[in-house]
Amino acid sequence: MPARYNTIIVVRKRNARGDEVEYHTVGRKGPSIWRTGEPNPPGTPGYQAAYDAATGLRAVIEPPATGHGWHTVNDLLDAYERSREFCRLAPRTRTDYLRGLVDVRTRYGSAPLGVVNSVALKGNVLDWIEVRWAGKVADKRLDPFKFALSWATGRHPERVPVNYLHGIPRFYEGADRAEIIWEDAEVDLFCSRAPEQHADAVRLARETGLRIGDLVELERSEIKRAPDGSRAIILRPNKRRRRIVNMPLTAAAEAIIDKAPLSRRLILKPMRADAWDPARLSREVREYATEFEIRPELRFNDLRGTKVTEMVWSGISVPDLAIRIGWKIETAAKMLGVYAALNPGRAMVVALPGAARRDEASG
Repeated sequence: MPARYNTIIVVRKRNARGDEVEYHTVGRKGPSIWRTGEPNPPGTPGYQAAYDAATGLRAVIEPPATGHGWHTVNDLLDAYERSREFCRLAPRTRTDYLRGLVDVRTRYGSAPLGVVNSVALKGNVLDWIEVRWAGKVADKRLDPFKFALSWATGRHPERVPVNYLHGIPRFYEGADRAEIIWEDAEVDLFCSRAPEQHADAVRLARETGLRIGDLVELERSEIKRAPDGSRAIILRPNKRRRRIVNMPLTAAAEAIIDKAPLSRRLILKPMRADAWDPARLSREVREYATEFEIRPELRFNDLRGTKVTEMVWSGISVPDLAIRIGWKIETAAKMLGVYAALNPGRAMVVALPGAARRDEASG
């Protein structure tokens, strides 16, 4: 099997005096890092330093023949941004990754590819990020770099055999927002004072529990009528949403949908644009809520949790909760327990039929 470009090759030969001499190179016919009689033998820091220098040099002057020509970290990141894995990400995620990688390129882009194969990379990256950023802002630099290296190890392990950033925990540990819900009085106050476009978005989010990304893209064609005359929102899986969502419409939700012009594709629309940008909608709702002196900890996304809380209080079953919100059964069971525990005495938890049969059998 051909030796990899970063493999240490040891060759033993006898010199003119008959003494055996070892020659250590990185890769076949690669840079020499040590031979018998020289200082810094194997196992010493000097030997490791010579190896690190040689792998970086080797990556620049003679990259492996397979795949694209990756000479520098920038070449790796360019290849990642062209990959189908990157292109399959949601548009907002791609935008965030590209912004984060700008700083990564400034710091490491021109370095030889060999730097990502050094065990020192992890500490160097963490030191660099921790000095300049914290929380979510730090994660926006770490995550895309980490995922780019994960992609590279899977795509070209002969180039990047190990992702030394793998397993680093995120800097931001999100607070548990399950107990942060909009009270009905707060929703009514917001909808009575905010512009109609913002009020409709908040009310529809409260009545449907849709994610903000699904809400701003909700089309009239996704409103289906059942045989009994009732209507529901049916969202099919896509590259962002993995499961079907089936949310029956309340009277308040139907009122918002019915007043939207039939000629308009989207149910919700801002005043001076064809469609809402999720980040803009969330920001403007927060600004109006602050103006109306509504609790500062409330966010637009908490309206989804408010709807889940209402369904838990009504005694919804795990399968029904999963199909209404678009969760896996396991996620629905976990979250139902979380919301019920945060509101003791107000929720009736309905267990899965299978679990009930096992409990009866054990009794």
